[in-house]
Amino acid sequence: MGTDDLYKKRKARKIKKSGDLMVIICEGQKSEPNYISEFIKDFKSNRNLNKIKILPNHYTDPLNIVQQAVELKKDGYDIVACVFDKDTHANFSNAIELARKKI
Repeated sequence: MGTDDLYKKRKARKIKKSGDLMVIICEGQKSEPNYISEFIKDFKSNRNLNKIKILPNHYTDPLNIVQQAVELKKDGYDIVACVFDKDTHANFSNAIELARKKI
């Protein structure tokens, strides 16, 4: 019983010390953040993430979303992700290309 407690304390300490700071930028303001919040519950258990921030925004154009992500990456986030629908956005391909180069 004592070794179990020690193991839990060591594991908790390790998680608090290490970890990435992640931001997820969503196209929508309601449904995407809700979907991502559920995903995070599973994702956090597999990584040592100290903080995940979900940013809903008013942009609907993928290129604007990726440009915002590029700026946030410069601000020091370790992991930056964008969530948007493919739909028929004129700038979809440009957004994907920019994300691959800069994020």
